[in-house]
Amino acid sequence: MTLAMGGAEVSMEQLLGLFAVLANGGDYRPLRWLRGQNEGKSARLLSPEAAFLVREMLEANPPPERSHRRQQ
Repeated sequence: MTLAMGGAEVSMEQLLGLFAVLANGGDYRPLRWLRGQNEGKSARLLSPEAAFLVREMLEANPPPERSHRRQQ
């Protein structure tokens, strides 16, 4: 429960990697920062179906309201 409430520290690089897993259908691939860089080994972390369901849940949530917009 504490993880869901933000109780764990996650770097931006780790967060980017997790979103990339969802975009890659559940496959983890090490991040590449430069073109031509070796891709490294990939690993299946989620089934394609699970990655799809998580993407669907994330897409269904509206973005947070911006605090600088005026309320109408």
